[in-house]
Amino acid sequence: MQIKPMIAHLSREGGMKELRYAVKIYAALLLAIVCLLYNPPFLRAEDHPNTITFDNQSGEPGLVKLIGPTAKSVEVPVGESRTVNAAAGEYYILVRYGNNPKAYRYAKGDPFIVTQTATEYSATSITLHKVIGGNYPTRPASSKEFDDAVVTMEGAAKDDGKKPGQRDISTSRMWDTGIIDAAIKGDLKGVQSLLAKGADVNAKRSDDGATALYMASQEGHTEVVKELLAKGADVNIKAGNGATALIIASKESHTEVVKELLAKGADVN
Repeated sequence: MQIKPMIAHLSREGGMKELRYAVKIYAALLLAIVCLLYNPPFLRAEDHPNTITFDNQSGEPGLVKLIGPTAKSVEVPVGESRTVNAAAGEYYILVRYGNNPKAYRYAKGDPFIVTQTATEYSATSITLHKVIGGNYPTRPASSKEFDDAVVTMEGAAKDDGKKPGQRDISTSRMWDTGIIDAAIKGDLKGVQSLLAKGADVNAKRSDDGATALYMASQEGHTEVVKELLAKGADVNIKAGNGATALIIASKESHTEVVKELLAKGADVN
């Protein structure tokens, strides 16, 4: 870049004006060269991960199932937010609200698009509300619709970095939560299906430490208790209150359940 020859021919009257113009031209060229050489990330939208943020303002814990190219389940505590990365494509969500399995509420959201191009990427925010509405249209959904929408590893993004056979963390947590819910309802087929998918037979609920065996014993679902025991459920594992399945079954006077637990070596002390 030969600036000196240009300066030598500047007239006194317009010299400063032309000098400033020349400096701007060369500065612009220099910036363009730097951009081409270093290709900074802020100029390439495809290098940014798309994000979806769930903000739980419902007053109850929420479990979100994100359905789409990147299929995930996300637990969102009351008053908190959780953000996930998502591949481009069309999505919708199913949400379960509440702590009590007998009083869960369910909602389904409208489809929305996550965009990823050379110049655009998406940062989506969804507020979870008790009422139907918020900044994202939803409608009431059924427990069956929620439970049937099982996120499998095949539904996740193709390149997730996992080794063959490795469980997806969010998926496995959803299965583990699902098996406890199925045990509460006495849903034997649901329990069998989730165990076949890889649910942890001894998974504990986050709020009270209850397992599927504990809850099935509490509700008196003998066939579910048999299935869980046959699949290796720990008969003496304790819930957060210190009680075992045998203690709760005895308290609720579920005689047949007590017999099954004792037959598998339940500790009576």
